Amino acid sequence: REFYVQYGFVVFSNAIDAERCAATRAEVWASLEAATPGLQRDDVHSYARIGDVRDRAAIGGTETYGLAPQPSIFTPEVMRNRQDPRVIGAMALLIGSEDILVSQDRWCVYRPTRGLPGAVADDKGDGDDVLVDRPEWKTRGNLHLDLHPWNYLAGTTDIDELAFDGTRDFPREINMVSAAGGPHLQGVLALLDNREQDGGTLVVPGFHSVFAEWVAALGPVEGHLPSYLASKGGHGSSNWMVPREGGGGSYKFTDVDPVCGLARRVPLREGSFLIWDQRVVHGSQPNDSAQCRMAQFIKGFCRAKTGEGRRQARARIIAREIEQAGTLDELTPLGRKVFGLA
Repeated sequence: REFYVQYGFVVFSNAIDAERCAATRAEVWASLEAATPGLQRDDVHSYARIGDVRDRAAIGGTETYGLAPQPSIFTPEVMRNRQDPRVIGAMALLIGSEDILVSQDRWCVYRPTRGLPGAVADDKGDGDDVLVDRPEWKTRGNLHLDLHPWNYLAGTTDIDELAFDGTRDFPREINMVSAAGGPHLQGVLALLDNREQDGGTLVVPGFHSVFAEWVAALGPVEGHLPSYLASKGGHGSSNWMVPREGGGGSYKFTDVDPVCGLARRVPLREGSFLIWDQRVVHGSQPNDSAQCRMAQFIKGFCRAKTGEGRRQARARIIAREIEQAGTLDELTPLGRKVFGLA
């Protein structure tokens, strides 16, 4: 915990075991194959279909960011990971309370991009003896904050007004956090060994400790909005704020910002759980290897600092989604608690 307090992130090894990782990977591939005609997990040639224009609506833009198409996933293995005692214990330790709630998030898959068999789904000829690179399969490198810096400090988001009429309110909940509702933890669970070259999470160590000072130095938010920057000819080398309804948003860093030079890749062993303070600038680095990256996102926060109406609304939709997914039998007593159902 001392490392986390100083640097704003920490890795817990063996949060889930190898068997669970393998089962979750199989579940992710099954979801992708069901949504992407012609895709076969054991045929790297078919990975080109993930980026097929004809399938983009079905796969939710997986070719760009590697994210699941749905904002929230309620399949059996994903649910088991989300309520695993070791996963929950890690977040409880850092928050300083066992009375926590967890997000209902999704997974990601980064396709391999180097040293691949030459033939892909739409190419002519076999080309199997030729190894090629596929830079077009790389995700976009980025650094950002999943919050509205100014409203986070001022506590002026409408997070407790979220109606949870649909699952889109789960990602909105992440972007509408405020200091008053903290601490807020974000996390990624490695489903496969994630080496430096495989692409994955970047963090700026210690940024949480200078966050408030950094926000004060930014000046008024208006100078960071896309509309203002467009009036000045575009954001160019300037960072920019992406405001969202209810006072939420995200803050994006250009690749020339000095903060980028402070970012560090965090490689992970299979089953490890990387957690960071939501005030820590973070992002991802594209895959530059012959191996996939596969991971699941999980966020944790204090139950006591959420409004009663919001808790009831999110509990209703979680119960509905679990019932529709047919995974009610997967719920454990701990899961009922951290999902807000008990």
